[in-house]
Amino acid sequence: LFTLVELADIILQVFQYLPLLDRAHASQVCRSWNQVSDDSSRSISKHEKYSVNISS
Repeated sequence: LFTLVELADIILQVFQYLPLLDRAHASQVCRSWNQVSDDSSRSISKHEKYSVNISS
């Protein structure tokens, strides 16, 4: 079994692969998922802010 922190981390990882609209729908499932969705939005936004495109 997983601890609550481990479950939140797993859900956060899954949410990072979801399109924004799907993440918005998933955030309505329960308060915990809403919090994780909010955290994933911050994490993704931060990642996009500092990402570098290295394609030629």
